[in-house]
Amino acid sequence: MTTKLKLNATPATVTEKPFHYFGSTCFHWATGATRQEVLEKLARMAGTETIKKSIKSQGGFYAWTCRVNVPHSADYQISYFKPQGVECVLPQEFNLMNAKGHSLPVEPKEPQV
Repeated sequence: MTTKLKLNATPATVTEKPFHYFGSTCFHWATGATRQEVLEKLARMAGTETIKKSIKSQGGFYAWTCRVNVPHSADYQISYFKPQGVECVLPQEFNLMNAKGHSLPVEPKEPQV
């Protein structure tokens, strides 16, 4: 599944940052000026009941985020819930804990030997 992302251009009076943030869950994706803004959008989209069920079964509702090194108004592809054709850096994983966007970082697991 591929989606072309075209966001509204920022008014000329506002200086646009050369990057923005992207995040996704198994159901949705969102963009924003900050990582926290993205987590809040994803949490609202998931909803309270979905997050509660995920906390009981797996410790939270999983979300993946990254910084996309192009302005928010840039055009790029989203394929399989990840930006394509643009540089994505500083990936971080979170467990969403409520519909307001409170989250905990996912701790890396030690490899099984």
